[in-house]
Amino acid sequence: MSRTRVTTLVLVALAVLAVAWAVLRLAQTRGAYPPAVPWAVPVVIAVLAAGVLAGGLLVRGYLHGSRPSLHGVRAARLTMLGKAAAHAGAALAGWYGAQAVLLLPLLEFEPERARLAPALAACAASVVLAAAGMVTERLGRLPPPTDDLTADGEVRHHGAHD
Repeated sequence: MSRTRVTTLVLVALAVLAVAWAVLRLAQTRGAYPPAVPWAVPVVIAVLAAGVLAGGLLVRGYLHGSRPSLHGVRAARLTMLGKAAAHAGAALAGWYGAQAVLLLPLLEFEPERARLAPALAACAASVVLAAAGMVTERLGRLPPPTDDLTADGEVRHHGAHD
């Protein structure tokens, strides 16, 4: 599994933002507006970020020997959850960012101004989710194995595979 790069997540967020903004703008010109983002959305996304980060800390403990009860497969799944959360957070940041950008020209109207804060909060919480996913993915990374020759000339592997 290759490491998730920040540039990849930024590109995902920008691509989703551009496509979502275009679709929402087209809908807006036809009289349709997206529903307001409820305040529960950034709260739920932040709770998800905390859960992903907690999973990463469990994996870190497993790799350092302080959580031997955690099964290796579960540790690998939590690491993959981190990767998925990073990509989902980036996509959600683009989606809620597009909604916020769509509202910027309409700030002179009070109802639209009230819709901006939860959209921005959801966008920020999504960035936190992406960051938590990246941290969890990094915490689950195994060190590369090292090879040694034994006395009888065979290669002996050390590291995560022992």
